[in-house]
Amino acid sequence: MHRLTNVASSGGVQSEDPAPQLFYHVKEDSKTHQASFTLPDKVGWTWTRLLLSVNQTDARLWVNCAQYSKVKLAGHIDLQIPEGGLLYFRQEPGLKNKLISHVPEPAAGRPGRRRHLRRPARAEAHPGFVFPYASQLQYGPPADLLPEYDFVIVGGGAAGCVLASRLTEREEWRVLLLEVGGVPELESFVPSILAIALVPGYKENWGYKTTPQNYSSQNFANKVSPKVQFQAARQHQGRVLGGGSTVNAMFYVRGNRRDFDRWAALGNPGWDYESVLPYFIKLEDYRGFGETAAYYGHGGPIGVTPAPITPLTEAYIQGGQELGYSFIDVNGPEQLGFSQAIFNIRDGVRSSVVKEYLRPASSRHNLHILHGANVLQILFNKDKRATGVKFLYNGEVMTVGASREVILSAGAIASPKLLMLSGVGPRDHLQDHQIPVVVDLPGVGLNVHDHLEVLGLSWTTKKLVTLNSLVDTFGLSSVLQYKLSKKGPIGTGPLNSVNAWVKVRPEGDPMWPDIQVFFNSATIAYDKGTLNPALWGLDMKKFEEYTHEIYGREGFTIRPILLRPKSRGTIRLQSRDPNDDPLIDPQLLADPDDVKTLVEGVKFALKLGSTSVFANKYKAKFFDKPLPDCAGHWYGSDAYWECFVRHMTNTFFHITGSCKMAPSSDPLGVVDHRLRVRGVSGLRVIDYSVVPEVMAGNTHAPTIMIAERGSDLIKADWSTEPSRHHHPSPAPSLPSRLLSLPFSLFPGVRRDARPGLHRGRPGPAECAEDQTQAAPPSSAAHRRVSGDAFISSGQAAARTQSLTARHAAEGAPSPACP
Repeated sequence: MHRLTNVASSGGVQSEDPAPQLFYHVKEDSKTHQASFTLPDKVGWTWTRLLLSVNQTDARLWVNCAQYSKVKLAGHIDLQIPEGGLLYFRQEPGLKNKLISHVPEPAAGRPGRRRHLRRPARAEAHPGFVFPYASQLQYGPPADLLPEYDFVIVGGGAAGCVLASRLTEREEWRVLLLEVGGVPELESFVPSILAIALVPGYKENWGYKTTPQNYSSQNFANKVSPKVQFQAARQHQGRVLGGGSTVNAMFYVRGNRRDFDRWAALGNPGWDYESVLPYFIKLEDYRGFGETAAYYGHGGPIGVTPAPITPLTEAYIQGGQELGYSFIDVNGPEQLGFSQAIFNIRDGVRSSVVKEYLRPASSRHNLHILHGANVLQILFNKDKRATGVKFLYNGEVMTVGASREVILSAGAIASPKLLMLSGVGPRDHLQDHQIPVVVDLPGVGLNVHDHLEVLGLSWTTKKLVTLNSLVDTFGLSSVLQYKLSKKGPIGTGPLNSVNAWVKVRPEGDPMWPDIQVFFNSATIAYDKGTLNPALWGLDMKKFEEYTHEIYGREGFTIRPILLRPKSRGTIRLQSRDPNDDPLIDPQLLADPDDVKTLVEGVKFALKLGSTSVFANKYKAKFFDKPLPDCAGHWYGSDAYWECFVRHMTNTFFHITGSCKMAPSSDPLGVVDHRLRVRGVSGLRVIDYSVVPEVMAGNTHAPTIMIAERGSDLIKADWSTEPSRHHHPSPAPSLPSRLLSLPFSLFPGVRRDARPGLHRGRPGPAECAEDQTQAAPPSSAAHRRVSGDAFISSGQAAARTQSLTARHAAEGAPSPACP
């Protein structure tokens, strides 16, 4: 009788939970091992079932323990475990699969240079689940890690999952996706409980904090150790397959057309609104109705669903109309106004990239997914070409090669960190940490900025709004409705959460908003300080001193958000140790102009909360207690609100700019307009870190767009290689029904919807990509939509007819570069 080997439960970290005692012996035929085990008697555990996974046959066996569901299981159970089998268990209430032991494999190893990894079988969805649950077995490691792949993608977040799906559409391309986090937990799929990702210590969040901020966050006290705390902001980043797509608030906002035209005007051809809009259309599967449905794509990977308008959100929209703003669709022709909330939800379930892109692609023979893998360094040869990566997996340092490219998609914090650890960054900084310099690239980790929000503006009401929201969402009828049909408030996203985009400063384009206004149906103190201070990292003593009068009171909150900050900060290495978090210093509110804009945003919020619909229908009253730290200023003056802003401002978790996309003339540029890293070859950065200036809205949709476009750039760049077979995919196009809309600009190119469906020739979007300078956007790009913005429907039709005739003459299945 031999005792089974204990195996780490996740990512190579030993579980603190007591593992079952397991023993095995080899039967006479040596083909199977028989195991018996005892489950520990631990308070709070109810053993429900066991899972046996078998590597070689991809078989699976659930051992049902339902008969023991009311008691703690003890005793012995015998199982037949083949060579190399993996034993999993599940316990309540955690609902987590844990790898607890394995049966040793035969001593004879596999020939060749491949690295053998233990691969769990794919698990079927448990029939009791409301929707299919992709457990950690769904994206198990490959049985054999190849010594070299065509592409190695570092980071399985919103961009990395899209790239893995799109690049493996080429059957001859072998792709490895490396992600340090694990597989999404069950709760991440349920739209209404998204706030759990903000709870400190949640394992799917990196838990980053900024360095002490000199100009903002003065009422914050995030701890760096049990005894040390400072004025800093929390900086949420997903640490899980899907990244922010798995843990974010699911708001679907493309951004303002002027944002993208600005990117192009800075010297990045191909990133203007005309060029990127088809990629948004390509990724969307709109589930709404009415006139605005024409603005969206249908049948794409990501579900896009408008939230129902409740009496409270209707009052919010009416308040905006009272102040002169229109009711709009934020993803329509113009962004200025009050919009219905639109979420990345499909059929009551979060529509994340890991579910919609990675899961369908995970069965492809040419895609290997390795989560729990911490990439330590990008490897370069003497010619400064990226040749692979070094990573840590299950306590072992490994290397893997990339014959074509290494693609860095680790996000706006980890991407510059990994570049610098690999010798790509500011020379002086690298030398300070004794890191050999591959290329001196000063812009790595600079240009860091984020949206900023002001917390604490609360209104109390005499009418129940918060309690009604909670009951409507989590009441028994809602739970039963969701369990039976995946419909109802639980599956529609955060109830009574809605946004507006307004212009509060007179400078600049009047249609380019500078403030986003977020509305939520609870005061900042409704939970009596149970969770709210910790969610943001607020100092508990200061929070209680300021808000204790409204503890538990009904009401709502309005939060102004700065959309186009001028302040710029840095991301720097703390040490050369890859396990140390980088130093994140966004220099929030360092530019005085940012403070002025937020003060005007606060004034707008006060006007909105005092509109007649809130005053009359809800008897709303602003909580006007002076903030104690600002008591020295005349209440309501600009000086008071500036003080309030500096104390109560937090990041909005949209950090960007750390690997700036820019022309060669910009000394702070890191990648070119094709997302290739300067000074080296075989390396790209494709994630939200490349954005030169943050756009006026939430960042999830633009990140997917960047990855979709980035995958097309890669395919185009490798399309002329004579030694490889190549089947280029078509550039995305607008559906024909959109050609008559005033914002349509991309006629004549075939639609490519879901991953892996089409093959064809590259479209005209790629024709001018090798330009070194972009022409400034035309005046039409900055006019209000009045039926003639960009091109007319008649021009679009004429252009479509011309392209079609030319392609027919050439015999081309899709538009080709002239």
